[in-house]
Amino acid sequence: MPRWRNRDKPFEDRVDRAIHQHIRLLHRCGSRFFVLGHTRNVYTVTLSTESSCSCPDVVAPCKHMLFVYLQVLGVCVDTSCVRRSTLHPSEVSWLLGLPTSRGSLAKESVRQWFRQLHCHAKQQQQERSFEFSPSRPSPSLRIEDGSCCPVCLDEIGRRDKVVACWKCRNPMHEECFFKWERSTRKKAAHCTLCRAKWSTTISR
Repeated sequence: MPRWRNRDKPFEDRVDRAIHQHIRLLHRCGSRFFVLGHTRNVYTVTLSTESSCSCPDVVAPCKHMLFVYLQVLGVCVDTSCVRRSTLHPSEVSWLLGLPTSRGSLAKESVRQWFRQLHCHAKQQQQERSFEFSPSRPSPSLRIEDGSCCPVCLDEIGRRDKVVACWKCRNPMHEECFFKWERSTRKKAAHCTLCRAKWSTTISR
């Protein structure tokens, strides 16, 4: 018995974090679940026959996937699919047919902010005919009133130092970006929203 408990401990630890850490659901769109992690990063959990999460954790299912299973969809921890990232099509259909638990949702103001930001980013990507690169001059960055930093969720002030993703052009506090970049532990940094590799920034 102790050997079985030791083998299950990493999974049990992830379950514990999925339940007790401050993780919340921002938005659900089809098979995609936009999750606000306890470090204020936004991750995308996709449920499919090969389920995935955009977080840097190499272990699957990660705590964000477990959060979706257990907290968002209310699946029992003993259900076999909870331990796997590879799912049968019938399991995927069953999971996606489950309702969203209201207790798993972020505050309405935060969800509304994310929906506006997400729709704005999608619109910008559709309208953009080219991508910015280090070899091209970056256009000046305009911050709309009421814009929030996706890392700290505080409003971006007119005098704040700001950087933005080269792809989706969503702004964040420069200081927040550097703190978040250090937290990636030498791995390549990615945008907290669109997950594009952070190769260059637009700054203000």
